[in-house]
Amino acid sequence: MAQIQFGKNNRSFEKFYDWFHVGACGIAVMLAVASFLNRENPMGLFPLIFLDAAALNGVQAVARFRRGSASAHWLSGVALAALCVVLLALSIACGKVVWS
Repeated sequence: MAQIQFGKNNRSFEKFYDWFHVGACGIAVMLAVASFLNRENPMGLFPLIFLDAAALNGVQAVARFRRGSASAHWLSGVALAALCVVLLALSIACGKVVWS
């Protein structure tokens, strides 16, 4: 199996980035379907959905930071990182409410 190295090799990072998005979106769809099918506790999987969204935004923020030093890329990376932190906090808060 090939090792993924993220140094200056942009192709390996782009491959990881693409496959991460495919996997995370697949997980989000499965969690949404499972939450609709769960009649006893329909909100039980919402913290995991928020955690998945935080992971997606975090990886996208890293990709924006790696893309270049242009101010537009840097500002969008900062905005995505802030959104990642907000979604992570929302995931923790929702997990405490739903799972307690």
